[in-house]
Amino acid sequence: MTNLDAREEVNLTVGTHDFLQGIYRVDVMSIFDNVTAGNDWTNVAEVTLGNNLSRVIFEVASVDVTLLRPNVLDCVEDVSMPCAYPIDNAKTHQFELELINGVLEGDYNVFMQITDVGTGIAETPQTSTNSPQTLAPHARSNAAFQPYTGWQDGHTYNIEFYAELIDGTASGNVRNFTITFYDNIDVAILSGTTDQNRLEKVKQDLDAMGMTYTQYRQADWGTYFDDDWLSHYQKILLPWQTDANVIGGSYYQELGETGLQNTLENFMLAGGTVEMHVGPNAESDSDAGKLLYEMDILNRDTAGTQIEHDDLAIIDPYHPLLANVSPTAWLGMNNGDHVANAALSTATTGLNKLPNACSGGMINTQQGRFHSIIQHADDSTITLLATCGIGSGGLIVTTIDVENPSVSEDFGSTAAPLRSNLLKFMVTPYPLGFGIAGAGWDLTINEEVPTEANGNGVYDFTYYMKSNTALTFGYNSSVSGLDADWHISGATDWERNLFTPNQDYAHRADESHTATFCRIDTQDPSGCRQDAVWTITLFLHDAEGHTRITTIELSTNDILADSSPPVATVTVDEHPFYPDSLSDHGTKTVGAVDWPIHLAKLSSSNDVKVKFDACASQDPDAPAGETGITLYKWKVLFDYPWNAVSDQNHEFERTSAMGCDWTYTFWNQTADPSGFNENTIRIELVVVDRAGRESA
Repeated sequence: MTNLDAREEVNLTVGTHDFLQGIYRVDVMSIFDNVTAGNDWTNVAEVTLGNNLSRVIFEVASVDVTLLRPNVLDCVEDVSMPCAYPIDNAKTHQFELELINGVLEGDYNVFMQITDVGTGIAETPQTSTNSPQTLAPHARSNAAFQPYTGWQDGHTYNIEFYAELIDGTASGNVRNFTITFYDNIDVAILSGTTDQNRLEKVKQDLDAMGMTYTQYRQADWGTYFDDDWLSHYQKILLPWQTDANVIGGSYYQELGETGLQNTLENFMLAGGTVEMHVGPNAESDSDAGKLLYEMDILNRDTAGTQIEHDDLAIIDPYHPLLANVSPTAWLGMNNGDHVANAALSTATTGLNKLPNACSGGMINTQQGRFHSIIQHADDSTITLLATCGIGSGGLIVTTIDVENPSVSEDFGSTAAPLRSNLLKFMVTPYPLGFGIAGAGWDLTINEEVPTEANGNGVYDFTYYMKSNTALTFGYNSSVSGLDADWHISGATDWERNLFTPNQDYAHRADESHTATFCRIDTQDPSGCRQDAVWTITLFLHDAEGHTRITTIELSTNDILADSSPPVATVTVDEHPFYPDSLSDHGTKTVGAVDWPIHLAKLSSSNDVKVKFDACASQDPDAPAGETGITLYKWKVLFDYPWNAVSDQNHEFERTSAMGCDWTYTFWNQTADPSGFNENTIRIELVVVDRAGRESA
């Protein structure tokens, strides 16, 4: 604009713009040209600058209706992995939305259009149950739709929401959602958002493993947290919670409501798995008793109480939950500061508390299905990772923050894929015949069961062996498909090498294997240290992670090692003071053995002494030149008069120091004087070797 003099006015068209609904500001600026040479204002100073800027603010209001976001689950728009919806034969998904009218009154129909993305088939658009509806300017209303029942398993649908004036003119915005529906879905996540990208890591692992999920925030629980909807899932995940969710959102208080707890228990009884990641805020005074089975969670989130790497006891390092988890992975968790800041305590007892709620208790009892996989090294009642069998399903609980990227690596890692291991693991019933040791299976040494296992499935005795003995370890079981892992700890490893200072055990994964035992000792004549001790631990797992563990203690002791029972041998001789008092009297068959009978004649003093010599008795395990017998046990049966029957027996014990022969005096006449009847006296000998083993 040029040649505009003082107080003159002119109208200018600057440009055009299509405005959408909203609030706008337009700034108009003028610039005084006093620099261009040759005009009347060159180099003339501008009098005032205040009138160079003019500004206007205005609102552009829509005459259209605005559709707000419908009650579609938030997870369908998740950036990591959109979730899926379940299909139920009895229950349906009720879609609703809120709408706001524009600046003009209008009569509207609100539609829902469902299109199968795979086939391209579109259902007839469905109007809301309250269409048409008349809305005043800026009025709010709701639109609800009759539930659709034509969902097909594995199909993906585009669900579109839009509005029209009653004359068919489109009005307002369109809402589109792409959702896949399944009859069965892998995981139901019951939680809102958390921090540190935890749930996104969970979803990324699920995606990498080809698994499906649905996330239900607490606001969705009233609709979907019931037996019917959750029956379409294999697992329910109760993730690690932030303080905001626990305190502000009352997460555990709501989860502890009786109806919801019953739903979770029914889910497990029917074959589902509940997986819980619990932190230090999972149990507080206000939330006491709100966790499943009245779990006691210990807050260890203060300096000096956190559970560090050195505090860990890995009870079952070969469990599928720890697959590909390096022994050194625990060192770097939480940037090397600690492994866990919370723990599950099983110190208090109760029928409905862990571990008793797990079909009766720990897995070292016949029916128990509580398996503590990681414990505190100093307190076995403090657990960091455990499984619990309940009905046809069960529970996984951990106080390790596996969702945290500084604790667990992603699926496929060969160092610390702890999070994905838990997500894909399902708790199932133990197979028949896979009880504790001694109840369906046994550890074997040289193909024989060494002794009967105790009530906890442990061989609680010491198996003695001679120096440099080679033993073959194995097991027998009626259950097929078992994997065996063996630990040796104590005097040496499997190859008779001493353990290094930081080495607790050596491992072998063979089903059966042989090892020779000797802790070298050049001062001992055998070349091996006597009373050296080893502990052998056998871990058995099936493909579904069911676990049995047993132990047996071995010791080299050339005296107590006893592979054969001693053999008792006895001869009968006349006593020199009673000549001609003993003669052969035939044999008597007992137990298919012909036993010699000796006739002893009473002397004129009505007695007779007989010598019994057991010096030829021998223990085959004894060193050369020794009998190996420590005790001779003599027993006299049926020594009573022929006419006075008695059940009284006589027993005598003589140590090897007292001698291997023995003399007995007979006083009773056991034959009928008529000669028609006689009572046979029986003499029994049992010898005992240095291992305490008796002759047969």
